Amino acid sequence: MKIKSIVIIFCVSVSLISLFTWLIWPSESDNAYESLKSSMNLETTKLIWTNFKEKLADDHEFKEMVAEKLEKQGLFASEFQNYPELLAIRDTVLNIVVIPDLSSRIKDTVNNPFQIKSDVQVLDTVWRYFLKRSRRLKKGYFSFDLTDREQASGKFIEIADKLQFDFSTQKGNNLESQSIWLNSFHNNVVSLYGFGLENPLGADYVFYFKRYLASRIRTSTIRTFYSNKVIIITDGYLETDSKTSYTPVKVDGLYKSYESGSFSTFVANNNLEIPTYGKKFPDVQFLVCEINERKSGLKKDNEILLEYWRNWFSRLGIPSNNQIFLLKEASHQRTLSRVKSFVYKE
Repeated sequence: MKIKSIVIIFCVSVSLISLFTWLIWPSESDNAYESLKSSMNLETTKLIWTNFKEKLADDHEFKEMVAEKLEKQGLFASEFQNYPELLAIRDTVLNIVVIPDLSSRIKDTVNNPFQIKSDVQVLDTVWRYFLKRSRRLKKGYFSFDLTDREQASGKFIEIADKLQFDFSTQKGNNLESQSIWLNSFHNNVVSLYGFGLENPLGADYVFYFKRYLASRIRTSTIRTFYSNKVIIITDGYLETDSKTSYTPVKVDGLYKSYESGSFSTFVANNNLEIPTYGKKFPDVQFLVCEINERKSGLKKDNEILLEYWRNWFSRLGIPSNNQIFLLKEASHQRTLSRVKSFVYKE
């Protein structure tokens, strides 16, 4: 009986010691978190991740903390591929840049009847589905830009600045808030086009790409992937307010070069290439819509305009699968459907 009591006491003691040790001894997770908190440089953080990534493979919070540290400590984009587990959990945030053509095309009822109505419908669609897609994360950026802010008057700038939107700074995120945002956006767009009708600007996208576009593109990080999308609403004729044209269509041999598949060679040999000024946009998706040939170029200009734009985009380093061109259609709903899909797709 005495021996039995001693055995019981021994077993209980061992159990208590084990329990006490378990309670006070740092776990693998505790060690990882403490090491991460005290990490003061990039190389140490990398080492911590290497040591604990398999043991804490299911710890989402740990992964987020590591990604935050790596970002703050300056991990280079070229190294992102070394952290597939972290890339798999990063947020995708939409960054939309819209640049409408407010040149005389919007008042040209011969070549572009009801153009303002069509443009406003496109813009409303972009805005609506931007809000829908960005609502879950409460993150997203929307920029409404003019091709040449220097030439635009104060009124243009005043209205355009009201159409800039950073979702993360908004207090409301319910259906009522979104209804207010939709109505406010629509009213500002209508006002802008009304002003543009009386004071048309040029459509100098070449200048815009040269000076402004790069500053509107957001750079992805180890924590956030920015889906940069640029939407251009234009008839396709690249003309400045001084009537300088980057897309001359009445050039001997130009249409024949299109028919023979030698357009790029022809424009290069004849100094007709749209200048790029050394800019590159390989990670940006582009949608150009409402392209519409004038009556003076029926059955020819659309093809030529598309070739000019594709050639320009190619030299800007934009992959062909990041280029979408939509001709103006009799069925505007088809265009709106394509615009919706563009905004929604990853």
